[in-house]
Amino acid sequence: MKLLQLTSQSIRGVPDRTYAFAGARGGAPLDTVFITGGPASGKTSLLEAIAAVKEATGSYGLPPDGGRMLRRGASAGTIEATWLLSSEEQAHAELDEARHRVRWETSGGRAIDVPPRLRRLFADHSCSPDRGKFELFPANRWLHVEEAATRQASPRAEDVRLRLTAEAHKYAGLRRLFHDLTLADAARLAQLLDTQGIALRTQQPDALAPFKEAIAALLPDLRLASVELGERATRVWFQRRDGARVELDELSDSEQQALRFAVTFRRLGLNHSVILIDTPELHLHPRRVAPFFGRLLELGRDNQIIAATTSAELLATVRPEQVIDLGQG
Repeated sequence: MKLLQLTSQSIRGVPDRTYAFAGARGGAPLDTVFITGGPASGKTSLLEAIAAVKEATGSYGLPPDGGRMLRRGASAGTIEATWLLSSEEQAHAELDEARHRVRWETSGGRAIDVPPRLRRLFADHSCSPDRGKFELFPANRWLHVEEAATRQASPRAEDVRLRLTAEAHKYAGLRRLFHDLTLADAARLAQLLDTQGIALRTQQPDALAPFKEAIAALLPDLRLASVELGERATRVWFQRRDGARVELDELSDSEQQALRFAVTFRRLGLNHSVILIDTPELHLHPRRVAPFFGRLLELGRDNQIIAATTSAELLATVRPEQVIDLGQG
């Protein structure tokens, strides 16, 4: 699914306007849209509005909080979105139409007059790379979290509920993820040796391979080297181009951000999806922003990425129709 258009009225932080996420010619959805503007112009709020109307259409967790979204002093607010489904999504949901206009009023938890099959499609979150989904990368996408929060993997339902929130602990458990995948490889290798007495190199399991590939794609100077399973702690080692080995906690802020993108794209199977990113230039030198974002686009297939940014380097890489400037009427 892709976003074609959004209209807001009396939504906190968002100017009352109709915003286009489709090209002028043919009305096809744009694969990249940048939202820009000065401080407090509504960049983050517009991303939150997109997430809210999606959740009102079909929620990963609880329906959006209309009271929190309503502009102060207003008695009612609305968000209206037009979505475009792919032919595969149409067939999967058994829907006759590809375009669907959804209207959400802040006085209610759910959007009104949404076909049940469309609601189920939007509420479904599958990690299959063939299924579209929604993801929000907020500006507070920290990697450093309390170790206690990473000892147990998030239950599936809770993990899905967090996808369109700005709660930082949705990124907890990265070390645990690498631990579990390495442990599973060891178990499969032991089973292989037990059944046939030998394991060729081509037969040795490597569940980390997709993550290694994605990390190398985003960080050409860094490689995931090894995962050491210890009794007290799991250590995740990386190797830089100069041969230096560094542990997970020793990575720079820019490396940690890239690691978070790489792991999330691969773990969730982010293809055919709407991906919201707040400040993609976070922790990056201005000269590195555009190349990094270009590599980020290549991590998934057929995605629509909508990003809030003030990076002149990023804005210079796209056509004017791909920029929503909240500083302009």
